[in-house]
Amino acid sequence: MKRRQLIEALRSIASEWGYSLHVATEAAASAQIEKMPTILLSPPKLNHKSGRYHGRITYDVKLTMLHDAISLSPAEREEMFADAETILLEIFASLSENRYVALVDSLSIKSSEAPITHFGDMSITATAVVSTIY
Repeated sequence: MKRRQLIEALRSIASEWGYSLHVATEAAASAQIEKMPTILLSPPKLNHKSGRYHGRITYDVKLTMLHDAISLSPAEREEMFADAETILLEIFASLSENRYVALVDSLSIKSSEAPITHFGDMSITATAVVSTIY
């Protein structure tokens, strides 16, 4: 599985959960994101490749889920974080079922109070190492 296939697999899974997926750095997110909720995929970083014609490619994958949270109470924000964490876990579980994904490893999820866009969003970020087969 190469970069384009990985991005399209993540886009498809995000769509199933009702999220649009944008590929951009956090610095460029404000220019690309027009509505919430959405998922921001930082450009996958190729870590390792093995094999010449057939083998594995390992990527660092970072997904940031963004929700409009400007008018939420602290209790509502906490509930939104809990729901977002569950969805991110499900997205990576679904990705691991792709026939070209060998392994999803080192998954970590953290929340952030600092907005990424001009929407006053709240975000939760999941990072993982994804080994793919090509």
